Amino acid sequence: MRKSLLLDVSQRPPRESQSRLLDLFDRARIGDSIKLVSDYAVAPICQVLFEEREGQFLCHMNREAPSEWVARIIKTR
Repeated sequence: MRKSLLLDVSQRPPRESQSRLLDLFDRARIGDSIKLVSDYAVAPICQVLFEEREGQFLCHMNREAPSEWVARIIKTR
């Protein structure tokens, strides 16, 4: 069964956010999705995932706004 996981990193420093994302991604199963929510641009957070877990996921930006940024990450392998 596929899960939809939520990771809200609002009010957290970028390094901590990156660490939390990598940890949650590693615990997720193939097909699970992570909704990443932040109060600042998530591109730097996702960049770490691109570098560390290349080819293992799909990433879709759902919202890019000054006060809320949302990305959906799906684990593919």
